[in-house]
Amino acid sequence: IWDPSLILSLTGSGLEYTFLDEEDFLSLGIPPERAGIPCVTENQGRILTCFPVNGALAKDVLAGNFAPLDQTIRSRFGDEQSLLAIFLSLTDLDDQPFFRRRENGLESLLEALRSNYPGMVCVHPGGYLKRVSNSFERVFFAASNYAALSRRVGISAPPSAERQSWRQFLTDFEASNRLYSKMVHVHLLVSSLRGDKFKKKSALEELWMGQSLRAYLPDGRTARVCRPRAFKALIGAEVLARDKVSFQSALTALDFDLDGVKEFLFQGKRFNLFIDPVGGMGFEWDWLDHPWNWLDADGWNEPYPPKLFVDRFFVKDHPESSAVAVFAGNEFRLVDLDRDQKVLTLSAVAPLPGSTGPVRLRKTFTFDEQGVTLDLDLELLSGSSWSGWYSNDSHLYCEADRLCEFFVPEGFRAGLRDGSCGTSFAWDWLPETPALTEVCRLQEGADSGEYTSHHFALSWPITLQVGESWQARIRWTVS
Repeated sequence: IWDPSLILSLTGSGLEYTFLDEEDFLSLGIPPERAGIPCVTENQGRILTCFPVNGALAKDVLAGNFAPLDQTIRSRFGDEQSLLAIFLSLTDLDDQPFFRRRENGLESLLEALRSNYPGMVCVHPGGYLKRVSNSFERVFFAASNYAALSRRVGISAPPSAERQSWRQFLTDFEASNRLYSKMVHVHLLVSSLRGDKFKKKSALEELWMGQSLRAYLPDGRTARVCRPRAFKALIGAEVLARDKVSFQSALTALDFDLDGVKEFLFQGKRFNLFIDPVGGMGFEWDWLDHPWNWLDADGWNEPYPPKLFVDRFFVKDHPESSAVAVFAGNEFRLVDLDRDQKVLTLSAVAPLPGSTGPVRLRKTFTFDEQGVTLDLDLELLSGSSWSGWYSNDSHLYCEADRLCEFFVPEGFRAGLRDGSCGTSFAWDWLPETPALTEVCRLQEGADSGEYTSHHFALSWPITLQVGESWQARIRWTVS
């Protein structure tokens, strides 16, 4: 996947070359017999050498079929500038057997290269550029479109994909966009570091590990394995970018996901918790000591979103079948943002199922280094009284093989312990006696076997009268 802006980024990072698929060279009209020769490209005076890499051959080799590789190598003998580059990497989990099997695996490939091609020289890009003194052809590669991206990663392309930027997938896949937003945010933090070169270098290394394209592409199981690793790297880079001596917890408003609406970010010494005004829900909860985002998952069914503090309403006699998240798509209005006390108050108005008038929901988040408290205030603004159920639920996600277990902490009602990183969550609430309390582990949907969802839900029967309010409090404590 190519974008001309990469020239500035790569050269600005000190790189002199990159790799593009041979198909990109052929699409410029370069003859097939010259497809193995590098070209140079330019943007705003920055020059970048582009080496061709043969992706199709890599797939054949990983499958144990060396015949196409042999044919291609022999066709390129006789021209000292001609190269053949293939990447044998774990781009897919199904590629692992190649690196382990004895026949038609990595050892067989290396033995074939040593024995069958005495005239071939193995060289790295820097060594090649020193060996070849001739100038390379200058070309300008067009930016990839959404259709090209879809073909390469095996996802369905929308009808207008040929006319859309390859980045359009960020708006179509929420999990990809969340990770991209995190990467941009951390990139700006790391770029602003001044003075300590070693600290900045370490943070940049973590940032680069979090920029692997495979973590962002919505291509199923590979992305679900790579995305948590990318989040870990980005959280690690964010921690390195902080000044450990002078850093203080902060509550800020920032357009985190680049959609024109400001989100609310609590950045503490032990964890981050980000609140989306659309729905008034938590969408990222980072544990910093052992980097992990507890609200990261993709491919799950709609009833189990990776969110915190989801509000649902349902009619009185059918709590299971008629639950409606009426505020999920509503943008909450900012009532108060107290940066000193770390208090955020949001408010939204929406009709309830079966009601004759709208209801106002006010949510007040109070953050501290031990956790977060949510105060709820429901008020019916007009119409006749409404009777039904209010439910507030959260889904914390972890890897399926993590040592997580439910327990009851002293002084609380429920909790979750993560033995792999020594983290515990404690859960408490008021009023003290909700009619329904659900604490369970879910492994359903497309990610079964990859993620485990720990579901916490409270449901209260309520009756709302015009001019009267119903209140509740929910507390999450992290230790």
